[in-house]
Amino acid sequence: MHKFFHSKLFIFFLVIFLTLSVTALFREITDTLKVKKEIAKLEQEARALESKNQDLKNIVGYLNSPAYKEKAARENLNLKSEGEVAVALPSDESSIDSQETIDGASHGPKDNMLKWWKYFFERKQ
Repeated sequence: MHKFFHSKLFIFFLVIFLTLSVTALFREITDTLKVKKEIAKLEQEARALESKNQDLKNIVGYLNSPAYKEKAARENLNLKSEGEVAVALPSDESSIDSQETIDGASHGPKDNMLKWWKYFFERKQ
């Protein structure tokens, strides 16, 4: 038996066994590290989704609040409370556009220079 452990055949099989064992151990360690990285990544995604979910819950809570409902009714349905007076004013852009179309002027930098020229030099006294 003592001769068997010192034979070249035993040493050859021992080297092959150790090589296969080290290779399998290395693969197992790399797979474990990959799984740990994947777990960390998924946990981070879960935290981000929980945060986004909480934000959406806050938004839904605000949209269901009476204050938002009143604000939306005022803006979209022209709701007014008792004692309030609603006044409708033309928007600034529409009044400017209508004035320019009445004057026959078109939009552009030359028109602007012409307006300034008329303002300073062709003033009606």
